[in-house]
Amino acid sequence: MAIDANDRRTSRLGRDETVGFHLSSDSIRPQAAGGESLPKPVIEAIMEYAIDLARQMLAAVESGALAAADERYLVDVMEPSASPVDRLKDMGFRECGEWRLQEGRLKCILTDNAAAPNVLYAFVSGETVMYVGKTVRSLKKRMYGYQNPGPTQSTNIKGNKLIGALLSGGASVKVHALPDNGLLYYGGFHVNLAAGLEDSLIASLKPKWNKGAYDV
Repeated sequence: MAIDANDRRTSRLGRDETVGFHLSSDSIRPQAAGGESLPKPVIEAIMEYAIDLARQMLAAVESGALAAADERYLVDVMEPSASPVDRLKDMGFRECGEWRLQEGRLKCILTDNAAAPNVLYAFVSGETVMYVGKTVRSLKKRMYGYQNPGPTQSTNIKGNKLIGALLSGGASVKVHALPDNGLLYYGGFHVNLAAGLEDSLIASLKPKWNKGAYDV
């Protein structure tokens, strides 16, 4: 399924418009329209496409064309999850490791995405998102910074203490991650997914550890 809106087209509302992007099921690749990128029309076109798709799916639900499982998925996608953890999962975050205390020292055990760069990650305790961060390095190297903070690495030192305090109190701290799939482009340039989403996620989820100077 794809939309190629580099050519002039007429929308469902009768507007004649030119937009510069290509949207497919596995990539969003903005391109120049008339030599210039047009952010507002791109956004409007994507929203129009999403709304039209949602209408089609709702019509399918009403006609009984979708199975019950598909209908539940539709509801999950269209309505924000009550739990911040579920909202991360809806975006594609997956649990990929956990923090442990071994002989009084922190140890991060990663079971997936250890070598992935440009990662959005979250520390989750129970059903609470404690922290959301990003790294351009591999996830393993970023977690090593928390695990073995240097004497001048204040953010890593604070993170180490916060994680250790939860573990010492009997709580768990899981690591969830969303790697950059490398498919998002704007104006021919790759968009760093982690850098683009971090601020919005923090503003929306308000993790307890994402406050003030504690910004990794």
